[in-house]
Amino acid sequence: MNRIRTARCSMGFAACCVMVLGSAAWTPAAGPAGRPPAGAVLETAETAVDVRRETQHFRDRWAADAEKLTEEAEALEKELKRLRWQREKAAIYITDLEKKAVELAGAERASIAIRNELGPFLDEGVLRLKAFVTGDLPLHPEERDARIQQLLRVMDDADAELPSKARAFLEALAVEIEYGYFTESDEAELDIDGRIVRVHRLSVGRLGLFAVGDGGRRAWRWNPGARRWDPVDVYASRIQQALQMADHARLASLVELPLGRPAATAEAGDP
Repeated sequence: MNRIRTARCSMGFAACCVMVLGSAAWTPAAGPAGRPPAGAVLETAETAVDVRRETQHFRDRWAADAEKLTEEAEALEKELKRLRWQREKAAIYITDLEKKAVELAGAERASIAIRNELGPFLDEGVLRLKAFVTGDLPLHPEERDARIQQLLRVMDDADAELPSKARAFLEALAVEIEYGYFTESDEAELDIDGRIVRVHRLSVGRLGLFAVGDGGRRAWRWNPGARRWDPVDVYASRIQQALQMADHARLASLVELPLGRPAATAEAGDP
């Protein structure tokens, strides 16, 4: 009887190869027409089926392992690609950040230089603005004086940052500039030659400041150089007309006003 021996070897990913060793020369018991017994044939067939079944099992396991390893290899390849991109991008970012750091350092130095110069400039600008307001036409004196005092407090505030100080100065400067572009009228009480007079006042930008009182019979013009109100009664009716136009009580028309230097203003009669 042949002896069948199976040798199983595991190679790599659970692969198996089967070797069948036997002796071809075995002497069965004598049977009809010299054929082996049915029991021996059945045993051989069952062994062959077992071998095939075991081989297929290992093939299935190898296929599953191969598929899993393929997926892992693809995932690793994808991760490797991502890490390479991340490394290259990180190098680009580092170069960019180094460049920006140099630029920021330069901007910081420039900012410090501007701050060192801007502080004294603002203080000097506020003092010059205050002097200008003091020597300017007496337009809204209380309001303008309060604005200047507030601006001085901001400049001396230790907690106020430099940008807020610059903004406050520019806003005050813009308001002062606007006074030169408009014609305004209001009522006020003026000290004229030691007498308090109730007047209707007219400002023509910064070209001239006039006042009419005593029922429209008297008129005055502000003299910036002498800092006083000079009488210009001959222009009373014309100034009254200009006041009515400023108050939208009269249609706009041409009116002659003494807008030159006070010393050069010619005396003229009413039209």
